[in-house]
Amino acid sequence: RHLEDEDLTVKGDIETSSVPELLRSLLASRETGILTFRRDTIAKTVYIQEGRVVYGTSSDVDERLGESLLVRGKITARQYLQASNMIRPDRRLGAILVEMEALEPEDLLPAVEQHVRDILLDVVCWNRGDYELVMKDVDLQKAELDNVVALNISTENLILEGIRRCRSWSQVARGIGGDIHTVTAP
Repeated sequence: RHLEDEDLTVKGDIETSSVPELLRSLLASRETGILTFRRDTIAKTVYIQEGRVVYGTSSDVDERLGESLLVRGKITARQYLQASNMIRPDRRLGAILVEMEALEPEDLLPAVEQHVRDILLDVVCWNRGDYELVMKDVDLQKAELDNVVALNISTENLILEGIRRCRSWSQVARGIGGDIHTVTAP
């Protein structure tokens, strides 16, 4: 194997490099790769093309698409249970909900985008855990995410919205690129 065939992997911990700092750095350098965050038993994976977030997943059972749609009132509990029983490796929940007419076809992509945003907005405020960035071409079809469309989520807005939700001032200051000790009130 040649060196250029190797995927470059960068690892670190979130206490040293905050999630907003990592996302901002990837956006600025227009990197492409797969960024995975881990904390305790939870793993969240972000797929990035040229610095832009194109998809995200979470191992947290409370952060699946069906749960997200149910919590936001987009589907009923009955529809959720019925569709969940129909999931197969080649049949994704969103497509099943559209087939059942529980979700309009034009509502599926915005629902998936909101779901991915929710996953990422949560991880932006993590102040412990670790990350691993594998810099390589992102092919959603080969990443066990068949039939997934690359989303167009604004990384800048995601960072800003995420840090607004954080409760830690030092994390907010780091996320926006400021030094907490030099930030003064007007």
